[in-house]
Amino acid sequence: MDNGLYMPAKIQEDHFNKIKDVFASESPEEIPHRLMSLLKAFDHFKIDIAVTGESGAGKSSLINAILGLNPDDTGAAPTGAVETTQQATMYQHPNLPHIRLWDLPGMGTPSFASKSYVKTMNFDLYDMFMVVISERVRENNMLLIDEIEQRKKPFYFIRTKIDNDVRRKKSKFSQIRALDQMRQDCEKYLKEKKLDPHVFLVSSHDTEKYEMQKLMDTFKVEVSQLKAEVFSDFLDKMLHGGWIKARYATNHIQQTGKLETEDITALQVMYKRTGFGAVKVSAVLEALSHFQLDVAVLGETGSGASTLVNALIGLKNEECGAASASISNPAMSLRYPDVRFWDISGIEAVMDYSMYEMKAVTGESGAGKSSLINAILGLNPDDTGAAPTGAVETTQQATMYQHPNLPHIRLWDLPGMGTPSFASKSYVKTMNFDLYDMFMVVISERVRENNMLLIDEIEQRKKPFYFIRTKIDNDVRRKKSKFSQIRALDQMRQDCEKYLKEKKLDPHVFLVSSHDTEKYEMQKLMDTFKVEVSQLKAEVFSDFLDKMLHGGWIKAR
Repeated sequence: MDNGLYMPAKIQEDHFNKIKDVFASESPEEIPHRLMSLLKAFDHFKIDIAVTGESGAGKSSLINAILGLNPDDTGAAPTGAVETTQQATMYQHPNLPHIRLWDLPGMGTPSFASKSYVKTMNFDLYDMFMVVISERVRENNMLLIDEIEQRKKPFYFIRTKIDNDVRRKKSKFSQIRALDQMRQDCEKYLKEKKLDPHVFLVSSHDTEKYEMQKLMDTFKVEVSQLKAEVFSDFLDKMLHGGWIKARYATNHIQQTGKLETEDITALQVMYKRTGFGAVKVSAVLEALSHFQLDVAVLGETGSGASTLVNALIGLKNEECGAASASISNPAMSLRYPDVRFWDISGIEAVMDYSMYEMKAVTGESGAGKSSLINAILGLNPDDTGAAPTGAVETTQQATMYQHPNLPHIRLWDLPGMGTPSFASKSYVKTMNFDLYDMFMVVISERVRENNMLLIDEIEQRKKPFYFIRTKIDNDVRRKKSKFSQIRALDQMRQDCEKYLKEKKLDPHVFLVSSHDTEKYEMQKLMDTFKVEVSQLKAEVFSDFLDKMLHGGWIKAR
């Protein structure tokens, strides 16, 4: 049956051909194991970003803005009129676990004189720099850039506190002219050195204005490529650089905690046994960066799974239009740039797909599948690209949504099970469960027989799944006291776990509200998903390459 719809490939054919060439002399049976060792080490590999500049430029405030923290929040970088940063301090990015931001002390103070600053801070330790200035470009700023350029490291040039300058201008025209002048002042000095880095004009206190969002979006996209380049360079030095370079590279990685000793040992053993060197590593990592994961959302019609998708990709109800994602046009979000979210509905849309693997969100009609997808995507039901939600059966065909911050993840919203359109007995066959990598089983109100039928089918395929109870805000709202609300939540969890334990299963169970994402366990769901999806991607990618190298492009695709 030709449904006239196109399912995007998980990886482009040119990447397939490149992988095929570099593995031509390898034994196919050994490749998956080697790949997992490599991808595990790559997943653990840390990238270090130094935020540097003169004292008082607003470095610490910028770090807090990037981390999404207020100055008084736990774990925030200390800020103030006095010199608050006295030593290089590391901050872990909450949504990018492989990124470490380093707040360096301000340059040009009695504690850190300009001449000795770079040596004291040991610029060689860092993979990238954010050079922060305020008010105007000074000589010290250009000295920093000279040192960064000598090390051939990438950097951003960031002008902070622009809200102070703009506030002094009375008219809109004069404000625009002031912003243009600030940019020209920054670019003038960079062009004199024949440099063309990204230049951002930001306010750390008013992050929705100016270019803070542009900075964060650019950083999220480019840091993945940077990680692959730095990791490949490290392997090249460790495996091909001779004894001195190899020892220096290994010591550097161990001392900075960029990799654990066991990961370094595994890479060394892999190379000694197979000669799996930097060229193959680069080809694998390039293909991995383009590889897509697909998540399908299944459950009851009207259960709110599409609203969940919107919440996940970051759209708000009032921002959505009538248009929704489809199989040929997935929902995408900067939150998950390598994730595609699919709203899968309708028999005609899913009968003949030959995709290798996706993630599925499934359940009975009315369980809140679409609402769940929206929540995961960070969208509101009315946002552009949000999954349609409603009391009636809104999901009629399989629809894909791209995750904003995980570009390799595609979420699929499947039609609700147990309606006249999708009878329970034929549902699994119609939805073709073999296509998906992972499932989100969505229920509302109570666990029903259909939910457990879905889990039986998922277990037969040995695929991971989350068990998600939606619309719990409705149940909690009916309780008058805080105590009765807590008891209600405990009862909901026990009800879910009871049926799972009967089948000797122990998946993650989440109690969520797609309309109130700050309460209950929506954040826990998203945090768990972000952490586990990297390992899942590595496993699926390795299996995909195994099929590809044994069966060719058509079989793998």
